[in-house]
Amino acid sequence: MFEELENKVKHIEDNVKERVDVLKERIVESEVKKVQQEVTEGPGNDVIVGSEDETKNTVTKKNNVIIYRVKEIDSVVADDREAGDMLFVHELCHDALKVDIESGDIEKMFRLRRREEGRGGER
Repeated sequence: MFEELENKVKHIEDNVKERVDVLKERIVESEVKKVQQEVTEGPGNDVIVGSEDETKNTVTKKNNVIIYRVKEIDSVVADDREAGDMLFVHELCHDALKVDIESGDIEKMFRLRRREEGRGGER
């Protein structure tokens, strides 16, 4: 009798786990569609979001933001370029998104490509 109850509980747990997994997937898909809609309907339409799979991975991993085509300061000093990138993000958040952020709000920030000498401007 105890084994029978144990099996029923196990079956219920498995069923609940499956339903939770389905709900998580639906939430992720909903968030992806929402982000894609905001980007396509937003002002300027300059921001490019990666493929749906790329966006889904980003949403499920952590709160990442990928911004394409950000001009890079043409300086040989890495700290200057990083400060320029930080300034761009702060201005973007403040001016376009109407959100004030502090430097501590950004955990990591990096460029996806290596810097090429003599190639400033858009990335």
